[in-house]
Amino acid sequence: MLLDIHSHLDHIYFNDDRDTVIDSAKKAGVKAIFSAGTDPGSNRRVLDLAEKNEIVETGEILYANLKL
Repeated sequence: MLLDIHSHLDHIYFNDDRDTVIDSAKKAGVKAIFSAGTDPGSNRRVLDLAEKNEIVETGEILYANLKL
């Protein structure tokens, strides 16, 4: 079983081909991609990706130095 245990699929580098990257991972046999948020906005984007793609799992981080 293939798992990607650390990614940042919400990063701007993926803006043009994020869906293609996820589809390619599925076709290659990847069963889960764990995408971590890097700040509150990133956490929201990663949650949205996970809701739309069954292969994407999330890991959100709470930052003690950020005011929520």
